[in-house]
Amino acid sequence: MRRSFTGRRVLGSQSLRGKRKFHTASRWLIMMLLFALFHVATRVQVVQAGYEIQRLMDRRELLQGERNALTVEVISLRSPVRLDRIAGKIGLRRPHQDHVSLISLKTP
Repeated sequence: MRRSFTGRRVLGSQSLRGKRKFHTASRWLIMMLLFALFHVATRVQVVQAGYEIQRLMDRRELLQGERNALTVEVISLRSPVRLDRIAGKIGLRRPHQDHVSLISLKTP
């Protein structure tokens, strides 16, 4: 350590270099910390998006199953055999040939 003519300590070049190294190291550490936080935040978002995609795919499968079941139900409700059976229960029957008349449409 050097002393001035008045007897006070003078900051040497080693002390200044040490402070510069400390500031440089601190800046690097802060930059690394910020990068790590950014990386963790983006990874969390990716994982959350993955869970959301999986939840939506499961919901889609469930809805497709429901749609298929409803399609089968519509087909069974429109079945001619079922409609004939219901018509017979309420007293409807197929018309005889002499009860049917054909109407022709003439176009002008």
